[in-house]
Amino acid sequence: MSKNKPDSSLWARLARGEPEALREVYERHADEVYRIALRLTGSSADAYDITHDVFVGLPEAMGRFDSRRPFSAWLRGITVRTAQMRLRTARRRREVVVPRLSELAVRGRQEAIVDRLTVERALDQLTPDLRAVVVLRELEGLSYQEIADLLGIRKSTAAVRAHRARGRLRDILRGNR
Repeated sequence: MSKNKPDSSLWARLARGEPEALREVYERHADEVYRIALRLTGSSADAYDITHDVFVGLPEAMGRFDSRRPFSAWLRGITVRTAQMRLRTARRRREVVVPRLSELAVRGRQEAIVDRLTVERALDQLTPDLRAVVVLRELEGLSYQEIADLLGIRKSTAAVRAHRARGRLRDILRGNR
């Protein structure tokens, strides 16, 4: 099986809930699911729970899989929706680990740590919808169209949310909460 598209026999076995098929898919995709969940929630415990939830529900979800789409993109969408649902249900805001953004300051290790914490606290103040767009765009490198497809929104909405998130982050970082 390629990473993006399971062969039809694996797809059928997974849809039937065969443990071996689920194990195969888990081994290939669990790291990516966990990484996205961690970045969206900022919590390793929540990311672990989301990864678990995604894979437990995968056999049932396979009935909605469109084999014309790349499997990993479809799975990423399930992960994003599961993470957003968890954040909305709990109505909590968490820190998001953002390595690329945290590297803004290379003046010195202590200054970089302070800058990283500042950026993470700023991200923590964004709504889950804005935070999701920033994480998917800046960390996952997705296009606005890919983000729109994952979140079930229009491409223009994804771009507007990214613009709002960047503006909000600038205001927070400048002290204009």
